[in-house]
Amino acid sequence: MSDTEKSAQAQPNESAEPSFRYNAKLAQGIEEKWQKIWDDEGTFWAANVNGDLKDGKGHNAEGRPSYFAMDMFPYPSGKGLHVGHPLGYLATDVVSRYHRMKGENVLHAMGYDAFGLPAEQYAVQTGQHPRITTEQNIANMRRQLHRMGLSFDNRRSFATIDPGYVRWTQWIFSRIYDAWYDKDATNPSGSKGCARPISTLVEQFESGKRAIPGFEGKAWADLSEAEQADVLNDFRLAYISKSPVNWCPGLGTVLANEEVTAEGKSERGNFPVFQRELRQWSMRITAYGHRLIEDLDTIDWPEKVKLMQRNWIGESHGASVHFDVETPNGVKDMEIYTTRPDTLFGTTFAVVSPEHHLLENVPAEWPTDVPEDWKGGYATPVEAVKAYRLAAEAKTAKDRVDEGGEKTGLFTGLYATNPITGAKLPLFTADYVLMDYGTGAIMAVPGGDQRDYDFAVKFGLPVIYTVKPLPESGDDLANYEGKAPFVSHDGIVINSSVEATAAKGDALSLNGLRVDDGQLGQWERLVEHAQLGAPEDQRIAGAWSGRVEHVAQHGFIPVEIQLAAAFHIVVDQRGDAGLQRVVRLHEGIAGFLDGMLVHARSARPHRAKEADARGTACRVQLRQTLHGFARHMQDRHVGKRLEAVVEIMRGIAGKYNKVTSGCLQHLCVRDHRVQRRFLAFSQNIGGSIRNCRMV
Repeated sequence: MSDTEKSAQAQPNESAEPSFRYNAKLAQGIEEKWQKIWDDEGTFWAANVNGDLKDGKGHNAEGRPSYFAMDMFPYPSGKGLHVGHPLGYLATDVVSRYHRMKGENVLHAMGYDAFGLPAEQYAVQTGQHPRITTEQNIANMRRQLHRMGLSFDNRRSFATIDPGYVRWTQWIFSRIYDAWYDKDATNPSGSKGCARPISTLVEQFESGKRAIPGFEGKAWADLSEAEQADVLNDFRLAYISKSPVNWCPGLGTVLANEEVTAEGKSERGNFPVFQRELRQWSMRITAYGHRLIEDLDTIDWPEKVKLMQRNWIGESHGASVHFDVETPNGVKDMEIYTTRPDTLFGTTFAVVSPEHHLLENVPAEWPTDVPEDWKGGYATPVEAVKAYRLAAEAKTAKDRVDEGGEKTGLFTGLYATNPITGAKLPLFTADYVLMDYGTGAIMAVPGGDQRDYDFAVKFGLPVIYTVKPLPESGDDLANYEGKAPFVSHDGIVINSSVEATAAKGDALSLNGLRVDDGQLGQWERLVEHAQLGAPEDQRIAGAWSGRVEHVAQHGFIPVEIQLAAAFHIVVDQRGDAGLQRVVRLHEGIAGFLDGMLVHARSARPHRAKEADARGTACRVQLRQTLHGFARHMQDRHVGKRLEAVVEIMRGIAGKYNKVTSGCLQHLCVRDHRVQRRFLAFSQNIGGSIRNCRMV
């Protein structure tokens, strides 16, 4: 055979691929082989302590250590998984396999969070029942997850549309509905406050041990069935409430804030969205706010994550204040919540949400001598309030609290009585006050709050300053009078005395006190003389929807108070509690800035120059206030613990510079909501730290 023939004969063999070369085909064969073995042998089965559910070897748990790995359920709104699903599932799968290799009894299962708005809309568009679509999507997702080789115990898989699952969710709801939160009862951990059967509350009403709210002096048996139901509704953990919501008639459902565009339309379908006050089921989760915050100290989570949870829960400390409001239907109570009861002397008007129940009692005619610009061009208060409510309904909650938006409002024709001074305060309604934040009513102190000041200037309302700068600060109140509010917490109380309080008739004066140094004493004296509600915790629990706007709008009010309290503890050298609070603040600012950077990543650089200029000014302001604070605190010689605090505060400035520099390169701003969030945050963080620097 010639060399040419030998070469021609060998060529096909040489070009043939080796039998065991690792390629896609071989990889698929290996994976399918072992996945079948795992299925046949029950490799990933978790065993119950007893019963039929055993492991692959036919054994129950038999005392083995147990481990539960839980994933977020995918939502089968699409026909398959997207790339974000495996990102989390791979991590939990690695952890599950690790614990299984240690000999532990690992429960790792998967479920499917079925039904919802996408499934409903698809059914409307196609006419196909949502269960059919959902079950088809689940089947495909289950196939994809299996091909990934994830170590699920598929015997325990379920979907939230399964009748058995729905049965137990309804059972859980019935238990919550038939329970109330007893703040005086001892819970299993030994602290106060826990859920108890509603029947125990009824027993207290029947025996007279507890007064019946709204029916004092009456026996429980004298109330009608409807009245009893209304009383219990105010205690139940699951209760019916009227709350302002984002109502979308086109979709026939309520939307979360993040499902509404900046134009007030639904993200899905682009339908108009309106604010409506609707009856809906609510959960009294705020009753557990303080326990949730305290229990965060018992879990091994990063401090940044725990601080996010604390801000999400949103606990602040203050007092309830009750104002009498004279109406055509008699004197009504207006409750507000404040963290600064000392500023009652500077309250010159009050504002309620357009949804507030007091607006059902407005007079038929305007009082005499009411300025025309207070009336909004309407002939009567009834007409004015009705029109303003309709206008507010057309705005989303985000638009209503936008710092840069126009300040709108109307006089209601009603007046509230200041419980300290006895002054008659005109009562306005304004859409920047939200019914689901606090009590839906505020006492306005234009001498110490920027938004109240802007509102007062627009409507020609008086401004009373109740705090002036410290003598050693080099500042003077004349720099603010007629120009801006003095918002610092560190100053000397002025214009805060009466010969006889409206509530008790006793003399009361706070003049000459330093705001923060005398704050505890102010609480006690105001509670005693003005008969305010005792200092309490105001817990506002929110979902992630709108959280960035909520923090930019309100989140640094609690943090500001927390910071002031922290420095008070540190300065007095009472322990490390204050230092820990400052650490949490540092982590919170860092986390928030990181979040802003994530939001800005999606924007394009066509407004970077403007954003960079504003950000630079804000960074300079923050750096100056922090350095001024550091010098002031060092001058007070309060020891090494305070030096640690100062170092942390300097770290805040460094983190702020670093993150905003990167953020502003991307904050450019395709979505003007992102720009509003950042600018509002910049203003609030600068003001918050400036206000707290001179404790």
